[in-house]
Amino acid sequence: MSMRTFGAVAEVIGRRTALRYLSMGIGASVLAACGLNNRLGEGPSTSRAAEGRPTRGAAAMAFAAFIRGKWKIESTTPGGDTGTGTATIDDGTWFIDWSGQGMWSGTWSLQGDRLALRVPERASSPDELADAAATNVPAIVSGPVDLFLPWQPPGHSGTGDGQKLEVAYDKNGGVLRVRHLEVSGSMTIHNCTRLT
Repeated sequence: MSMRTFGAVAEVIGRRTALRYLSMGIGASVLAACGLNNRLGEGPSTSRAAEGRPTRGAAAMAFAAFIRGKWKIESTTPGGDTGTGTATIDDGTWFIDWSGQGMWSGTWSLQGDRLALRVPERASSPDELADAAATNVPAIVSGPVDLFLPWQPPGHSGTGDGQKLEVAYDKNGGVLRVRHLEVSGSMTIHNCTRLT
């Protein structure tokens, strides 16, 4: 995206709104890449669906502009296991270099109110990708970022089992916090800090 295009997009939806989309997208991508069970990197069984599609529209272009870059990730599971890594996000793709676990990669796209992801299902098979998604992603966000989004974990066909993502962004500290909340009450926490 050229600076001219970015400037036009920022004028349409505002720089803050674009930053808020970043918070939702990076959080969902990180959560999906981390796996969803009580231990980092373990996910449900195999699921296949369409690859991520290019991001279109003013809001989606602003989202892509802000999500690009490098992020430091610190994740904690309900059992207290921790993991750290560095995420590199580009338009439609993401890579995470997990300390001690190697490189994971996948795709993302904002499709209306749905953030669609292709993510590894488990650490032992990082090349086996499955669909995941956050839904009800708002077109415009105003005020502080503190959202609850229905979550479709990898290998699930929808959001009907009640899992949610709580996404909060502290613009002063530059930290994005994503909590994956399961119906059972267990939660995985991901703190992401922009590096570039």
